[in-house]
Amino acid sequence: MRPGVAGRNDVVRRFLYFAFVVLAMVWLPLSAWGLINPNFTPIHVTNDADTILVVKIKNKEIAQKVDLAVSETLKGKAPSGLAIDLDKADKQAGDEVRKQFTQFAGEEGLLFVGKDEKGNACGFLHFHGKWMRLSPPDGETFPLVGIDSNLDTTWSGGTDMLTRCVRYILADNNATVPVQARASWQGAAKVGNFAGPARDIAAIDLAGEGTYTLFVAGEKGDRLFKPGADVFEDITAKLKLQSSSRLATWGNFNGEGRLDLASYDG
Repeated sequence: MRPGVAGRNDVVRRFLYFAFVVLAMVWLPLSAWGLINPNFTPIHVTNDADTILVVKIKNKEIAQKVDLAVSETLKGKAPSGLAIDLDKADKQAGDEVRKQFTQFAGEEGLLFVGKDEKGNACGFLHFHGKWMRLSPPDGETFPLVGIDSNLDTTWSGGTDMLTRCVRYILADNNATVPVQARASWQGAAKVGNFAGPARDIAAIDLAGEGTYTLFVAGEKGDRLFKPGADVFEDITAKLKLQSSSRLATWGNFNGEGRLDLASYDG
């Protein structure tokens, strides 16, 4: 586990590049996976809705009542007037939605109007990536219930992309919205003890045989753990790893066909 001598300058360049990439990963937002409800996808919402409208906020200042202008009718018939009453929700929910409407007032939302399991009219508004639940209307004014994060399992993304998805569903009777499980969580398992903060954790294929070892970098000593059936084996001493890393990366730096560790301890 050595960077080698012949390619020392190349290793330094590679390591500085690695450090830059790590810092960029810290500064930039990372995408995250979420759960998907296969029983309530955009196809279900679209098919169950009697009316689907692309809407914009008419008010210049957001107060108790928010008037909506219909930009486009995707399904059903648009009413002559449309509004949301924010004061019917609790204060926290109302303030949260006011902030959302004020900050992104120029954007379009997607309003779904249908009936609940009791046959009462209800609505969902998707606005700037957030779902808002609306209770049965008083005339053409929907009282706000609040932001409903549970509906993120139906669609967690931009409103513009949801609108495109709904157009596709309405245009194609055989439309599909893929539902795929990427991971499942099991109980926690103890890997081992580690002194000081862990600066990096990576799964590495030391032997190049498709068997991975867990590498944990830290300023008080790096560690290597080999996963077993039920426990992890600490193989740090066995492989004579003596590095202590604030930053670390693995790669075949000197072209010998095996992994080398480039470590920076500050």
